Amino acid sequence: MGFKRLILMVASILGILIISKTERVERWLDRFILSPSLSDQMERTGVEERKEYRFGNLYALVQYAKKTMDTVHTKNNVILLPPNEYMRSIKSGFDFPEPLSFYYHTGGIKAVITTSPNVEDANWTFIPRGEGSVALVPITKEELHKLLITYKKYNPI
Repeated sequence: MGFKRLILMVASILGILIISKTERVERWLDRFILSPSLSDQMERTGVEERKEYRFGNLYALVQYAKKTMDTVHTKNNVILLPPNEYMRSIKSGFDFPEPLSFYYHTGGIKAVITTSPNVEDANWTFIPRGEGSVALVPITKEELHKLLITYKKYNPI
């Protein structure tokens, strides 16, 4: 019985080594595991420091939104996420995630895009403030409608 287990273990290891050397698996490893490089991540030992390094602007944006919403004492806050095409056209340097991803990374802050069925609930939005800078500001219904008209010609995600 011991010899059979040894043969199965050796066969399993060989199978894993063969599969791991395929081009598809190597691309996946390079893209998601080793890039940003593993050694760079190992130098950053703090959880927040690693998240900031790995996610870049997205993490900074999410932290900014969380801090802003924590200081506001109103309920039912919904953030309108500007279309990424719009943000690229004005060279803001920010790409916004999908609302579900935004909700996950912020720990429960609701967000909508311009084509969401409940876009009328949005009472906050991100406004570009020059290159590489955005501000989270409250908006009225009239301002929301003006923004939706502006964003209409851009793909929402």
